[in-house]
Amino acid sequence: MTTKFIATQAADGNETITLLRALPGGLFRRASSENVPLSDWVKGAPQAGQAALALARSFDSEGQIREEADGIVLPAHIVARLDEADAFALGLPPATPLTLQLNSSGSLAAGSIQVNAKWVRRGGLPVRADIAGARVREGGRVGRIPEPIFSVFQAAIAVNATTDPDERRATFAQLRAQLGDEIGSGIEADGFLERVRIAYAANFSLNARTDHGRFDFDPVLFSRNAAETLDGDLVDEEAASLLTPDDCQHFHRKFKGQEGGRRSYLLSDGTLLFLDPMLGKALDVVRTKQASSSQEKREFLRSPQRILREELKLDAGDDDEAADRLFVETQQFSERVSGIEVWQKPVLPWIKPKPNSWLPEGFGLRIGDPPNARHLELAAGEAENLADTVEKAIDAGTETVA
Repeated sequence: MTTKFIATQAADGNETITLLRALPGGLFRRASSENVPLSDWVKGAPQAGQAALALARSFDSEGQIREEADGIVLPAHIVARLDEADAFALGLPPATPLTLQLNSSGSLAAGSIQVNAKWVRRGGLPVRADIAGARVREGGRVGRIPEPIFSVFQAAIAVNATTDPDERRATFAQLRAQLGDEIGSGIEADGFLERVRIAYAANFSLNARTDHGRFDFDPVLFSRNAAETLDGDLVDEEAASLLTPDDCQHFHRKFKGQEGGRRSYLLSDGTLLFLDPMLGKALDVVRTKQASSSQEKREFLRSPQRILREELKLDAGDDDEAADRLFVETQQFSERVSGIEVWQKPVLPWIKPKPNSWLPEGFGLRIGDPPNARHLELAAGEAENLADTVEKAIDAGTETVA
């Protein structure tokens, strides 16, 4: 008996893949088919279909593919990633011959940018198309929307779905990133979409400064591929920085002058700077630390990965290296924080001997080095109280005790 996979789309756009077994007809019955239980697929499913399902599972990093008694449910974005041969093996419709056409309007600077997405036949004739999941229906024809057309269409719809100017710029940046440097076949974009430049920031370091025991710092942004060299050397901040020195200053002024949560910045040359969502959360922590006490700033510079891990609750997930990827330790950062501990006058105990007696006349602490040393004499029992007071002051970040 022969078997074949078929795909049935649900109302939510997901595709249920089932395996049908053909049942031959007889003298008094018609030929028919029956669903093969999932547990029997290994024995009776076509090899091409099994290979296509294995490929689909490799795309499923978030575990969204579901198994049911008689089939497997594939999300639309995974269906879109399949090539034509694998889609055919699972009973999915062929890739659509329609072209996705994108036209922009409004102001990117003002955050009123809009993107009109429409489907056209060859030659530019617009058609009325209904989109459900990764399928497009036009007239009586049904086609599959493959990548990158699927992701570009979803990103275009997202631009118009938000009213907040910053969010709209951010979603527009995601759309432009999806289009890539060379717009692929099956997509047409207007001149503005082709020309606009996007700087996508995914991780950061810190430009740390000290001045008479006071600390300050600004974020330095990098693209996704900023990492250690093949030899294991630290990243050179100047060579790997996503922004030019002038753009860095422009970004730092805007960054310090606005509240948290912002995901996009329009730079002086018209480039749209987009912050990866996780980077945006990390920079909110940086902005908070910029306004904190000198002690908090010092602690942040000493261990930014630990602070980010705690503030963003990164340990709650399964990714132990999330904070290390988010914060890039550069050569310059390593050099700047190597002496982050502030020099303090040495504090040593001293005992003043009493003539002709083994008992001390007095004892206490010497602060500083001769000839500028100061002696603080303590009465009996005061040392323990002072030690307790100093420990509490350190925990509270207080610089002096009385």
